[in-house]
Amino acid sequence: MLYQRVPSLRNSMSTPFTLEYTVPATAHTAALADLGGLERRRTRSGLHWVRGGVLLTAALGVVSAQQHGLLPALPAPGLGLVLVLVLGLALGLLVARWLGSATGLREAAGMLAGPCRLEIEGGELVWRQGRRTLRIGIAGVTHIEEVPSGLVVCAEQRALLWIPVGAFTESQPVAELLGAIAQIRLSGVGETRRNAHGFLPLLRGYLFNVGCGLACAVFWPLPGARIDSRPAQWLALAATLLVSTGALEYAATGAAGQFNPAAIPGLLFLLPVLLVAGGVAGAVAGRSSAMAQIATLGLAASIFSEPVCRLLIRVPGIADRLATLVPEEAFAQTLNAAWLGLALALAFLWRLRPGPVRAVPAVAVLMAVMALAQAVVPYDDALWVIPDDSEAGADPDPGSAANAWAAEDGVAGEERLYRESHVLDGTLGHLAPARRDRVNLYFVGFAGTATQDVFMKETHSIGKLFERRFQAGAHSVLLVNNPATLDAEPMATRSALAQTLTRIGSLMDPERDILFLYMTSHGSPDHSFAVSFPPWPLASIRPEDLREMLDEAGIRNRVVVISACYSGGFIDALKTDYSLIMTAAAADRSSFGCSSEEDFTYFGRAYFDEALRSTSSFVEAFRLAAPNIARREAEQGFVPSEPQLYEGARIAPILRRFEHQLQR
Repeated sequence: MLYQRVPSLRNSMSTPFTLEYTVPATAHTAALADLGGLERRRTRSGLHWVRGGVLLTAALGVVSAQQHGLLPALPAPGLGLVLVLVLGLALGLLVARWLGSATGLREAAGMLAGPCRLEIEGGELVWRQGRRTLRIGIAGVTHIEEVPSGLVVCAEQRALLWIPVGAFTESQPVAELLGAIAQIRLSGVGETRRNAHGFLPLLRGYLFNVGCGLACAVFWPLPGARIDSRPAQWLALAATLLVSTGALEYAATGAAGQFNPAAIPGLLFLLPVLLVAGGVAGAVAGRSSAMAQIATLGLAASIFSEPVCRLLIRVPGIADRLATLVPEEAFAQTLNAAWLGLALALAFLWRLRPGPVRAVPAVAVLMAVMALAQAVVPYDDALWVIPDDSEAGADPDPGSAANAWAAEDGVAGEERLYRESHVLDGTLGHLAPARRDRVNLYFVGFAGTATQDVFMKETHSIGKLFERRFQAGAHSVLLVNNPATLDAEPMATRSALAQTLTRIGSLMDPERDILFLYMTSHGSPDHSFAVSFPPWPLASIRPEDLREMLDEAGIRNRVVVISACYSGGFIDALKTDYSLIMTAAAADRSSFGCSSEEDFTYFGRAYFDEALRSTSSFVEAFRLAAPNIARREAEQGFVPSEPQLYEGARIAPILRRFEHQLQR
């Protein structure tokens, strides 16, 4: 590689350079053979790093897709992980093979027989042969390769110009051309290949890349020196991206959170997306070096754009204002993809300067790949999160609890009541704060009657359903009256419900997050909700009591489902524009299925165990469940319960946003 061997000639020439020579007719075959050998050497020395990186990141991307539910779950976790990795490697291999064919050196100019003229004009190396002209910016010349048949001038990983060995004479040696090029170059291109792989050159290249990334992110023209696009720089930039994003989220979450390794694959999947975008755009524009440069610039720019986008969704009101255009949970991802796509498109035009005919389709392809990646690649998980290991919904040991019930003669002692406050405090202490990058749903299950197991059993089943399908996790509290759960879960009392709602109201974002309250028990014609645990005298809950609890807790977005006889009498008292209210019966009707032998009431089975397992829409689930309830009641000869639904005028957009989040 002659160009890097003569840095001392950088200041040796001060006069313009001109070289006139003739290409012999027999030179074409030898030049093609030399270029083929040069391509094979460069492919062996560098492309395997690209292929390895693509294979790894593709595997990580498929693992991320499987974690987000985009791929079907497999019965054996170990086998599933192996199959997912194999699928990712296979996809990566296909992409790597395509990249291998897209990044090879192509036939250079100067190989046709005839007189030629080579000169330096205004910072450009200009080659002319008849009517053919080729201009190469000196700043873009990366190296000059010496081959048996002559010299090959390479710019941005592509052979552009071949000069036969006979073009140079003793009066005009090769050193004169090299010195002229080195004099014009303002960057340290003249370092030797050996020194270019040392720590300091890598550090300088890294800092230069970060600076280029900042310029790209703020739509500033890039400097003229070449970008260091080696795989080592990709690793350094990817690590910086993880650190910058994680540091921001740590600052927002605090020391109470923990590192979430499941978020790493989604962020690292940006690299193969950039490689594909750059490769395809470069192929369209005739610039094969675009793949490496777009990947490097994209990673460097994302160091700044990704944290900024994640910070923006934490600014009050911004995501809500854009919710009509972009779902809130995808706001950061969509904004970052649009930002990077536009910045890289401008950088592509500035840096590689494709012809006007190819520029438009090349930029369109680049933007399309970035947009497609945003639509199909999930990476909304935070790197630093509050742990989702709440114990509030854990199933008790019915046997031991029931034995304790029998042994303590009705559990009427003061010790039980004293311990109850500690059980409630411990459960509420495990509630996690709301995540600021998504809609959080808090679930409260309230099983009011201790003498029939059906209320306990369906509350436990519904709690598990919300943890699995509705992202409740550490946002779930079960208040249950039953001897089997006395040592494991808080009792369902009016004061316990008020404390629970107050605690949830202090954790959730009132404008974004949602409360789902499910209450199941008996009801009376005067619209009182029964709360009983003999021998303790517990107060029932009236509609006005529940409305007061919700208002005082500051909870705006409410989904309240009450399964009890005459529960329709709660609707008028609970109505607000931001409420969705469903009841198992009309205000003057009974509901059915309250038997200890059952796992669900009629309403609970039709709505939760059947409808909500097939749809994520709370309203649609009610419309699916109501006919099934009526059919079941008709089969038993019961008077129809006529379940009721009220939907506030402003709750629908909030619920749609949450439903869209569940579908991603």
